[in-house]
Amino acid sequence: MEPRHARAHQAAFALVWLALDQATKAWVESASFAPRELVPGWLGLVRAHNTGIAFSLLADVPTSALVVIVLGVAGFLVRAWWKAENALEQWAIAAILAGAAGNLLDRLRLGYVVDFIDAHWGPHHWPAFNLADTAITLGAVALVLQGLLARR
Repeated sequence: MEPRHARAHQAAFALVWLALDQATKAWVESASFAPRELVPGWLGLVRAHNTGIAFSLLADVPTSALVVIVLGVAGFLVRAWWKAENALEQWAIAAILAGAAGNLLDRLRLGYVVDFIDAHWGPHHWPAFNLADTAITLGAVALVLQGLLARR
């Protein structure tokens, strides 16, 4: 696939992921949402508002400062995405950008990020997360894997 077409597909993927992220968060914020256990002992849906960044770090930092940080990182990532020659790296960065955009939109619109996926093992809960966080995590894991594969 030509690089220009690959980037168009990656951008479309990022926009679709962003739309799914925003749609699920709108549903969670709606009156029809009710917390529930999907897979007993493993996975549930909750409503959580994260005023910080990952795992509620920097929760006391003003939203405007967090927005500036995210925009700076996003600018760096757009440049890295454009310069990347490896397809896995391009797709990974597109996923991270989609996730960052989803959480940034929440922060700008609401002042917090909507989280709703509750992964747990019995009583031990991982911090609630969302589809944007999932994209960021999968993209980061793919970048690490790509880096490890490139060393071989």
